[in-house]
Parts: sequence; C-alpha cells; structure tokens
Amino acid sequence: MRRIAAALLLVPLAAVGAPAAGPDSCGLDIVAEAAAVDRALARQEPGVAVSLAETALARCPGEPVLVRLAARAHAAVGNSGALRELLRRHLERHPTDCESWSHLAWAELVANNPAEAWQAILAPGCPSTPEERSRWALLETLAHRHQANPEAAREALRRLGDRAPLWAEDDRARAYLERQVDPYWSWPWRTSVELGLGGTTEAFAGSPTDLTTSGAKSAIARLVLSSVLRAPMSGRVTPFLEAAVRGHGIQDQLARELSFLELGGRAGAEIRLGRTLFGLALRREVLHLDQTTSRFSEAWRGELDVQTAAGLVVFAGGGRREFFDSWRTRTEWDGGVASAFRLGRQPVTFAFSGRLYEAERAPYDQRGATLTLVSRLPIGETWLLRASVQGSWDDYPHSRTWESIIAFGSDKGRRDTTMRLSLGTWRLLRRGLQAALTYEYGQRWSSIENGYQGSFSYREHRALATLRLDLSGNPWRRGRTTGDHVPIDWGLDSGAGPLGGETVRDLVRQSDDLRPDCGCTPH
Repeated sequence: MRRIAAALLLVPLAAVGAPAAGPDSCGLDIVAEAAAVDRALARQEPGVAVSLAETALARCPGEPVLVRLAARAHAAVGNSGALRELLRRHLERHPTDCESWSHLAWAELVANNPAEAWQAILAPGCPSTPEERSRWALLETLAHRHQANPEAAREALRRLGDRAPLWAEDDRARAYLERQVDPYWSWPWRTSVELGLGGTTEAFAGSPTDLTTSGAKSAIARLVLSSVLRAPMSGRVTPFLEAAVRGHGIQDQLARELSFLELGGRAGAEIRLGRTLFGLALRREVLHLDQTTSRFSEAWRGELDVQTAAGLVVFAGGGRREFFDSWRTRTEWDGGVASAFRLGRQPVTFAFSGRLYEAERAPYDQRGATLTLVSRLPIGETWLLRASVQGSWDDYPHSRTWESIIAFGSDKGRRDTTMRLSLGTWRLLRRGLQAALTYEYGQRWSSIENGYQGSFSYREHRALATLRLDLSGNPWRRGRTTGDHVPIDWGLDSGAGPLGGETVRDLVRQSDDLRPDCGCTPH
C-alpha cells in the first residue's frame, strides 16, 4: 500500500514538472508553431518564419515562447531593431524571464551595443537554471571578446566543459569559442564515413600481396570509416579510443582476390604539457583478403605523436607485423614530420616520413621514405579543390640472393620509385555531407622489369566518385530541452569540412596520403 500511495503522489508531481505541450490557454499549439518556424528557417525562408511567428504572437500576445520565437525569426532576416524592441517590451512585463534576457543580450552584442548587452547579462535573478548558467558563461565570454579582453573571456569559458549542462546550440557555440583559444580542441566524439565508386586501369597497382602488374582494368569500390571517442577533458591527460575500417573492392575476376578489408583500433591518451600536445597509443590492425585463407596480416604497434602550438607535428611508431607468408613477417619502425606553409598565398601541408623494416627473410628487408604535399583551395562557400603530390622511394638492400628469386623473380636487386598525383573537386551538399570527383595518376618505376614473375613497374589512371559524411558531438553533455525553449542562432560555425579545415595533426592521422606506408595496403 505504501508503494501505491507513493506512486500516486508522484503522478501530480511529474505532471507539474513536465514541459508544456499541446494547445495552451490561447488555443494555440505552441510546440507545433515553433516547429513550423523551425522548418521555415531550415528551408532558408526567414520571411515566412517571421510571418508565422508574428501571426502566432498576435493570437496569443505576451506568451514568452512566442515572443522568443518572433525574436529568432526577426534575427534571421537581420531586423535587429524590431527584435530588440520586442524583447524589451516583453521583459518590462516579465522581468524574471531569464531565457528572453539571454536572447536580448545576444541581440545587443550583434548590434554592437556592449553596454546594453551587459545590462541584460546582469539582469536580477538570472540565470536561474543550470542550462541558463552555462549560457551566461557563453554570453560573458562573447561580451569580453567584444571588448578586447581575452583573459576575462578565457576565464568565463573555463566555467564550461564537456560535462556542462548545455542546450545543443550552446554546445556548438562553445565548440567554436574553444577552438579560438585552444588549437588542440576537438569534439569528444567524431565519426567519418567515406564511400567511393570508380574505376582503374591497373587493378594490381599497389596490391597488398605486392604482385607484379597485369594491365587489368576494373571497377573499384572503397570504404573508409573511422570513429574517435575521447574522455571528458578534465586535466592534462585525456584517454581516447579509436576504431577504423578500410575496404577496397575490385570487380575484375583476375584481381578480385586482392580485395581487402582492414580492421584497426587504437587506445591511448593525449597529454598536455604547456602548449605542446603528446599522443601515446597502442594500435591493432588485421588485414583480410578475399581469399580462402583470408587473414593476410596482423600487427601490434606503439605510436607517438607530438604537436607544437606552431602546428609542427612529429610522429613515430613501431611494432611487429605478422603475415600469412612467414617470409614477410617483420619488425617495423617508421616516423616523420609534418607541418604547413604558404606557397605565395596558397596554404600547403607537407609530410616527410621514413621507414625501416626487418623481415624474417632478408629479401623483404626494406627501407624507404615518402614526401607528400597537399593543398586545398576553397571556392565560394560550398566548393573545394584538393590537390596532392606524393613521391616514395623504397630499397630492398638484401635482394641480390637466391631467396630474392623466390620473392621477386630476380636476384638483380630491387629498388622502387613511386609517384602519385591526385586532383579532386569537393562540394558541400549539406552540413557534414560532401561529394567529390577525384582523378588520380600513379606510376612506379622498379629495377625489376623482366623478372620471371613479371614487372613491378606500373602506370595507373584512377577515377572515383566519393560521398563523405562527417558527424561529431558531445556525448558527455548534460542538459535537457523543454517545450518552452527557443534556440539562439549564434551564427558561430563550430564545424569544419573534412578537407577544408583540418589541423596538420588531423591530416596525419586521417589522410591516406600522409600516413606512413606500412607496405600492406594500397596507397
């Protein structure tokens, strides 16, 4: 009976605490009206949004949600004077409406009225909820930035964090501000999925089994998926987990068995020491081929990268890679440096990496180096040109023995020089979604041209149509959105295109062009 009585007592309490929904005393379904305005703004129709919001407000004057909704619509059309007057009249009658005070403070900052903005920020009794307290920290940060007081702005921003109770749009605004003061900041969760379809004139080029080439033409498909989750930032050390999937499919019957699926993962931590960021991680990789014995290789590696505030990245790694063909099993070491510079007015990212492999059998011992240049040229707001040039040199110092005849079909010694050029056009379809058309030209010159297995030289033309989706967010964010909440459209872009705004460190981690070549996947 006690439990039944307690449950009966909780019912009215829950009803009191629940957000308003459905028709109110004016006969309007406010939630539906807000949704209609949201849809108009999403369609880039701010005039329609203003008409809808004003009509609803005329039917229910003084309703706080509708006042904020009308203010948001006026902000979308740039009618700053009307929205500020609307909010001031409303707040004269409802001085404890903290959320409307926040809308007014932001409107005054946009209108370049810092004194009036501070009057709204310092409204008596505000903020009154955890989400509002977080918003007030954002408003104070922006107000201090407006007054060229960066230290006070940083101090206000420090009141927030990954676990702060924030409305979703406020978390995106926080992300923008964090990036302004912290070049290492990133969303706690990031995922990208890239799908490509196209064709190649040389399906054997860069095969994981390192076969001689055949001239087989084929349709190809590519899958690249990566996801990173880091812990909330609360000190110098931040753990993270990363998962990755890379797939390459070949249609041609002769080369189909070279289709591969690579599964990988990293676990580690980022360590901040002053203005330098260290990354330590343990990587696991498994490569499967479309063959009877599918597992081609597997590896355990340790990795380190260091990034300075100037953008210089130094990276190194090493470990053990075991192949199904035991002759290839090896201990591998690689490392390099990456940074950015300007060629005239054009920004260019470069990376130089070196590698040293010690295999079980001497012919597969390898040493090599790769130099990569990548440049991106934004065209308007939705187009991007991306170009890259890569050159590699590899030497097999012990490839003049009888074992080399078995491995490479020749005992004359093997040395390879490889070049790859890439030019792509990317277009932003919607936030986080991009499409691209890319042309690649690759050529390898090998000292083994006429071994009994064939030639290791090749020339390849490749074209790909690619669709890429980038997602990011903060799974640690606390906070809830009630039916009477109206977002502020901050106008602060917290995201960057996958090819238009990466840091050098992002490029080193994510781009095939800049990854140290492990010798086991196409490049």
